[in-house]
Amino acid sequence: MIVTDKIKLTSKELFKILLTNYLRRRWWQVLGIWVLIIYLLLRSTTNPFDYFIIVALFLLQGVIIYQFWSFATSKYETLLQERYFEMDVDKIVGITSGGVSSTYENRYFFMFTKTRRYFLLFTNRTDFIYLPISSFKSSEDKEWFEHEVIMKIK
Repeated sequence: MIVTDKIKLTSKELFKILLTNYLRRRWWQVLGIWVLIIYLLLRSTTNPFDYFIIVALFLLQGVIIYQFWSFATSKYETLLQERYFEMDVDKIVGITSGGVSSTYENRYFFMFTKTRRYFLLFTNRTDFIYLPISSFKSSEDKEWFEHEVIMKIK
């Protein structure tokens, strides 16, 4: 069993993670919106309805970003509390600074994302566990985690 260092997720990091995950899943939609905006702006003949569509598409993007920002900066205590994780072959237990624990069985993780700075383990399409790579106490712990947990996620 391995234990991570304490992890404190900030609102800024959460906003970046939410926005990055959205763009990874919906890049084609965002690209399509921007292609349409550019097309409408560069047409030789424009009418007032074109400008209405352009403004609506800008507002749609703004609303999505605002939703992520408002969620990340809200006082959602449980997500932003300092915590550490205890991991074994079957489960991951997150323990907050208040002593509240949450148990996640490894068989319920269906997807993961790895970046240079962190792992995200998804229990469903929107809920995830945030594990910074720097939270592992040694490179052996990180390798064990990658072999015993990450490699078993389908």
